[in-house]
Amino acid sequence: MKTFTFSLVVFLCFIFKDSFSQQEKVSITFKVISLVQISEDESIFIMGNFNAWDPGNDGYGNSGWELAIKLQKDSSGVFSTVQQFNPSDTIKYLFTRGSHYSIEFSSEGKKRNERTIIADKDKSVIDTIDNWRDFYLSAAKIPNIISFNKTCPDKIIREGKPQKTFGTLLYDSEMRNTFASGYRIYNKVKKIPPGLSDTISFPFVISDAPDNSILVLAGKRKPYNKWAIFIDKNNDNEIDDSEFVYEALENTDTLKMREDSVIVTYDNLVSDKIEKDSLVFIISSYNKPILDHYKSCLREGTPVLAYSLYYDLREGVLDYNNNLVRIGILPLYVGHNFRLKNYFTLFVDINEDTLFDMSKGSPEYFEVYNELIDKPINLGDFSLNIIDVDNHGNWLKVFVSDNTKSEIRNTTVGNQAPDWEGTALTGENISSQSLKGKYILLDFWATWCKPCTEEIKNIKLAHQTFSKENLEIIGVLIDENKEKVQLFIDKNQIDWLQIYDQESIIKNLFSVKGIPDPILISPEGIIIERGQSLRGSNLEMTLSKYLKN
Repeated sequence: MKTFTFSLVVFLCFIFKDSFSQQEKVSITFKVISLVQISEDESIFIMGNFNAWDPGNDGYGNSGWELAIKLQKDSSGVFSTVQQFNPSDTIKYLFTRGSHYSIEFSSEGKKRNERTIIADKDKSVIDTIDNWRDFYLSAAKIPNIISFNKTCPDKIIREGKPQKTFGTLLYDSEMRNTFASGYRIYNKVKKIPPGLSDTISFPFVISDAPDNSILVLAGKRKPYNKWAIFIDKNNDNEIDDSEFVYEALENTDTLKMREDSVIVTYDNLVSDKIEKDSLVFIISSYNKPILDHYKSCLREGTPVLAYSLYYDLREGVLDYNNNLVRIGILPLYVGHNFRLKNYFTLFVDINEDTLFDMSKGSPEYFEVYNELIDKPINLGDFSLNIIDVDNHGNWLKVFVSDNTKSEIRNTTVGNQAPDWEGTALTGENISSQSLKGKYILLDFWATWCKPCTEEIKNIKLAHQTFSKENLEIIGVLIDENKEKVQLFIDKNQIDWLQIYDQESIIKNLFSVKGIPDPILISPEGIIIERGQSLRGSNLEMTLSKYLKN
């Protein structure tokens, strides 16, 4: 018995030792030397598959978390950091000076391939940086700095009408985490009015200050037992009765939407200093979810809330070959400190009407984010190439490529549709020429896009109703996995033709910047409807206008 007990103890110790050893981390010391001098106040950051490719303090990676890793500089000018990994991890990484615009470049003037090492043991890695993207382009090209000033958002138009505001649903933390896990919300409600129960907080992130959110609060208020909506107008993280906005609509209300505007104070982070700022916060309440899967809160019977903000439009002028080209720039969020280096909208007044057309298919606006910053923007006789952008929208550094004799295609409603062709998942070749003389509904979508999949039931009904009415419905898929797409189509019994547009060729022809984006083309090849008129219950009504006498 003693022998058995001793053997068991030895065996368990071995198992625990082996288990413990498997959990030990490997330490990697990254050291880097920049062969081109950087200013004393600048830092070097490392980004890789271990921190969601977060480039540093001037941009975000593929996560809602702040995952920037700053290297420390020693007296000899060497930057370094120590990071821990699981044994045998494959580590991929690159260096930046804070954003994707200042990523390391090779000596040949190209974005460097990812560096790769294996975490097989504790070790040091010494890397050298030949050049930086913004340094190289500024020296190799003739840079042009466009200065911007704030201007009236009425200059933005969509479908021929002024588009002064943008917005979407407000979410509580639980709902937000269903699609953006780890979103950074630093401030919380510290105090609520007496008599308010069953409260739900809907924080709206507006800046990167320590107190980074506008707080919207919903709660049941006696004796009516209805949802009362409050906004923390003075940014003290305390809600009192003076900050009451209205009672939210419920599904029994006949009114579909209620809206009010509130001036809200918030903290903004500017050059590492906290500054008080304010904006007009438009809050809307709906009597039911906008889409089946899009609610403000997962709990049943809770209010459906949305926000809108006025566009923070900036305008400047590019002087090119004595031609003055009007340029606009638009941050993703008003007041958001890390906005433009992460994502921004660029406008070019191509038709010289002093307006910026944001309609679907318009050639006057471009979405710019880290994957696209090195893609030239075609403006007909020349292309615009972005070197760097000011985070606060004060300037844009560009260079111009000459002799780009490329057509500028306008695929807004009323224009000729481009010729296109593709191969359906069934193997059938389809093109605009083979369908000439028919109405064509092109549905740009993806299986991961919830608003897209919400539209399947409406398209099914349209297919059943109008398939004999000279209409051809073609789905254009932009998914990454063809096998998963086929499984989804089989499971959902989608029986109209689908083109797998893996290289985004058809998507780019029609300037599709977001999905779903349905397009209706006439038998004469003219784009006659696009976007909202072909979604939801509008789809059947719109098709009836053209296909039923």
